[in-house]
Amino acid sequence: ILSGAKEFITIYNWIDLKIFHPQNGQIREKFNLKSKFTILCIAAHWNSEKGIDIILTISKLIDEDMRIVLIGKLDEKYKSDKIIYLKRTDQVEELAEWYSAADVFLNPSRVETFGKTTAEALACGTPVVGYGQTATGELVGRDGECGILVDGRDPKQYYDALLEIRKKGKDYYKNHCRNRAINLFDKDKCLQQY
Repeated sequence: ILSGAKEFITIYNWIDLKIFHPQNGQIREKFNLKSKFTILCIAAHWNSEKGIDIILTISKLIDEDMRIVLIGKLDEKYKSDKIIYLKRTDQVEELAEWYSAADVFLNPSRVETFGKTTAEALACGTPVVGYGQTATGELVGRDGECGILVDGRDPKQYYDALLEIRKKGKDYYKNHCRNRAINLFDKDKCLQQY
């Protein structure tokens, strides 16, 4: 059937850009993160396929003015004092506030087929550090304007990428991220394509 097709069109999963957009909330102050470089990680359930091992190793490398915010179900054995743990939330407004508050979104998942959390982070103007051998590479793009892709499974590569984002600052990436989300994941455009 596909061999007879004359045209192939990619239609991405959509993001509601009216919800997921850059915001100025108070969530950083609530969690004492105002002066901290904040690394956000979100998954429904954290395990090795989602990259919890990478995150735990990074938590040992970061200095005192950096924090990881991890949202999702997590076994007690994975706890670390440089990670703020939050249970899974179904409140999209709260997620959008976290994406906006973070300096960077970290997605070390080995199993992303789309990675809606990555697209949501971009929609909120937040750059991404992620595993480039999954769909994350396609979502973020390989030009470096929306974040940094890591090709290996070495936590030090992720850490170095985080430091590069920190050095350039979120403002360097913010408009590129938001524009990429508008161009690729806008709900209205995607539904129209369907």
